[in-house]
Amino acid sequence: MASRRVSRPLQVGLILTLAIALGALAGWASAGAQEGEAAGDVTLLRGGNLIAYTGATLPVEEALNNVEPAVSRVWHWDAAGQVWEAWDRALPAILLGFTQLETGQAYFIYADSDVPWIWIPALVARCETSEAKSLASAAATV
Repeated sequence: MASRRVSRPLQVGLILTLAIALGALAGWASAGAQEGEAAGDVTLLRGGNLIAYTGATLPVEEALNNVEPAVSRVWHWDAAGQVWEAWDRALPAILLGFTQLETGQAYFIYADSDVPWIWIPALVARCETSEAKSLASAAATV
């Protein structure tokens, strides 16, 4: 009997799709700017969070700044390639689907606990003045 082999990219895509579907069934939360919160100040809830990222384009670890220890996985749909890409703290760099969060993109972020996430707004990051740099630095340390 001939066995059917599935390509590695297809296997990864199927696993990610299944993981996201199971997460949705288990109660994914859609986090967004809540009343009284400024843009770039979002509460990630324990579990899955669908986020429209408006922060500066930065490496994932830097963009996640204060919530990085609580975030284990981030998924992003690559529309051009028609595939899910993943960032996972436990994966070696060679296996990461992307290495930075980009302004204006949507991400599924899996948080291990409820945590407020404060990101650096894109406009502040683009400014070259010393005052803007000190604001960005202060925001990253909060």
